[in-house]
Amino acid sequence: MVAIITTIGAVLVALLGVQNVRIGRIRKDAAETREQVANNHKDEHGNPINLRDEQDERHAENAQKLDLIISTQEKHGRAIAKLQASDAEHDDRLDVIENTWPRARVGRHRKEEP
Repeated sequence: MVAIITTIGAVLVALLGVQNVRIGRIRKDAAETREQVANNHKDEHGNPINLRDEQDERHAENAQKLDLIISTQEKHGRAIAKLQASDAEHDDRLDVIENTWPRARVGRHRKEEP
């Protein structure tokens, strides 16, 4: 009976030793993680900045810039559409002129398209 209790005690001590090693690794990992996520962001005056607030601010700034880019692209798209319409109108007018002028003059006013 004493031998069984001694054996059980030895097994428990071994298991506790393994657990202590695991707990030690967990503590080390937790300390490293804590160091990595610690808020050490500072503003231009050295005051701590909340990382989430800073990211939200940057997101808002980027959203405004993207809105401006999209608005500018839409404006450019409308301008290009007007230019294309004007170009088509000029093509139509040139077709009329080319079809009504004497053949000797045709081609001097318009480049050949590839």
